[in-house]
Amino acid sequence: MPDWLTRPPALYRRAAGFTLIELVVVIALLGILSAVAISRFGNTQTHHDLQLKDQLIAQARFAQQHALGRTAETVSFTLSAADAGHWLLSVWIDLDGDGELDWSGNLNNRLLESDGELIRAVALSRSGASSLTFKGIDIASTAVTLDYGSLGQVIRVNRVDRPDPPENIYVEVGFSARQGSSSSRYACITVEGYAYAADSAESCRNDA
Repeated sequence: MPDWLTRPPALYRRAAGFTLIELVVVIALLGILSAVAISRFGNTQTHHDLQLKDQLIAQARFAQQHALGRTAETVSFTLSAADAGHWLLSVWIDLDGDGELDWSGNLNNRLLESDGELIRAVALSRSGASSLTFKGIDIASTAVTLDYGSLGQVIRVNRVDRPDPPENIYVEVGFSARQGSSSSRYACITVEGYAYAADSAESCRNDA
């Protein structure tokens, strides 16, 4: 029997291509992916302020770990504005007792290691975070130094002993969000010297 007699008519054969349901599903998925991508990457400042907060916490933990067991030396962690374009997070030891960080490096390298009294420093761009404050102190104009004791706890702030009883302290990273609004992220340092990301200044103060 000829082959053309056994083949179904063209009317009943399925046409190649996508069905309407498949097209609708693909369009919906593309819309979801676009919305997620825009919210994630549409504001580069969000990345910068998260990086600053994470590095701040990492440096505070590094300072605490370095201080543990040291009885003859005090490990310090300084937050400062190195210049108009960079924040500088420095962990150091005051070897000569003058209360100041002595080093001869520059900011060509984002990570600075073992230079004079400096143990480690991280330089971060100020383009993302519009402000950095410590208990109301504007770090853009006034540096803040935390001194860690041999048990890893913060014993002094800017060379002044912490109050008794001590309280948790926090650093606020302020930044400009979309459409001109502003927001903040918080790094909390507990009485014991442990640093972590906090939801708010109030939660840091109450998390004893």
